[in-house]
Amino acid sequence: MQIKALTEELRVARLERDGLGLQLERSEAGRRAVEADGREREEALGAAVRAKGDEAAKALTALRYEKKEKVGAAGSGMRPGAGQGGA
Repeated sequence: MQIKALTEELRVARLERDGLGLQLERSEAGRRAVEADGREREEALGAAVRAKGDEAAKALTALRYEKKEKVGAAGSGMRPGAGQGGA
């Protein structure tokens, strides 16, 4: 009788182990999926940051160009000899 009880206990323990193994596999698959989603999000955010940086650099270059044009236009409108302190 004791052998029968031990055999049944062994069968139950194996079923529990198999169930825990499946649960662990599902958890690992979920973890991998979350990691993959995180990497994709990180790549998308990195691309967005680079695009915004490029856009900001272009805007800054345009502003510098406009400033140079304004300074050049203001300087070309002056009379010769004006502002040099001569009499």
